[in-house]
Amino acid sequence: MYPSFSYTELQKRFCEGFAFFPFNALEQYDDFIFKCYTCSDNAHRILEVQREEYNFGRQYAKFLLQKLQQQDIPIAAQLLLQLEEVCLKLMESSEGNSKRPAIYHELADTISTYQRILSVYQHNVQEHIATQLSSMPDFPDAGTYVEIGADNIRQIEIVIMEFMQSTDIICTFLSSCINRRCGFDKLLFRKETWEQLKMLVSSTYELKEQQQETIVLLELWEKRIIRLNKLQIMN
Repeated sequence: MYPSFSYTELQKRFCEGFAFFPFNALEQYDDFIFKCYTCSDNAHRILEVQREEYNFGRQYAKFLLQKLQQQDIPIAAQLLLQLEEVCLKLMESSEGNSKRPAIYHELADTISTYQRILSVYQHNVQEHIATQLSSMPDFPDAGTYVEIGADNIRQIEIVIMEFMQSTDIICTFLSSCINRRCGFDKLLFRKETWEQLKMLVSSTYELKEQQQETIVLLELWEKRIIRLNKLQIMN
């Protein structure tokens, strides 16, 4: 069985041959092999620009890590606090009042369920990905980034989209509560509680928008990987 090498490893193994074979007309710069036709053709500068075409993984990983650390995770953490606060208030208001309509219990259960889903998502997805990206080496020809394939990116997209389905459900449910639609008109709260529910809806939509932006970033990364793979096959 033939050994398996990445594209970068194959390039480097080919470049190693320069020490043994008289390829006098060719030169090596990083992972590129080229031929100079004039003394001042600035080939190195051109190749430096082209290097990003093959080492884009590090840049996308950096963008994703910054987005997770500065936007996605803090927004999710803030929403978790809001969910917990509203849950406690609903539970306190329901204590000793068994005659309240079932919609009160349904509201509390729905918010509590989404709170658990978000907590797991933040810990097992957002924070886990951020930890993995933080541990990657920070230099352009790191093989770790090459190992991230389109399938890996696509799997993350699927997990985020599955979470967004739960977010859509809670957004629709809370909006129905606030707008007192049919079936929710029996809900009676103080003005303070209504304001908290409105803020909860706003924060949930904000989280949803951030996840949509994250998916766009991942899709761009995935397309670049597919494009590079096609170039390698053509070469």
